Amino acid sequence: MSVRRLIEAYGTGIRKIMGAYGEEDIKPLIENTTNAFKIALPNINVSHLAAKRQIRAGNEERVIELVKQNGFVVRADVEEKLGINASSASRLIKRMIEQNELVQQGKAKRVRYMLPGKDLQ
Repeated sequence: MSVRRLIEAYGTGIRKIMGAYGEEDIKPLIENTTNAFKIALPNINVSHLAAKRQIRAGNEERVIELVKQNGFVVRADVEEKLGINASSASRLIKRMIEQNELVQQGKAKRVRYMLPGKDLQ
């Protein structure tokens, strides 16, 4: 392989790496030495996970507010008020039960969710 061909191939992935970070606020840090590139790749998944956690926490707060207003909620209330589908509402409610933020009362079509320590009259 000729030296010219090696030089043309040297560093061609940098454009691809930078493109992968698109509109992210943080970008890779690239250092160039005489015989190598050193690239520090920030973990963009961390910021996305933090944003998801904030959305989840916000949804949990909204569910708690609904329960405080009405005394209880059913899954359909959570779907409607949060604008999410049935499976997302079920996962949210299940997570809140596991975290002792809600308790379940009743079964099947009569199931209701309320704050711990509260009983339906």
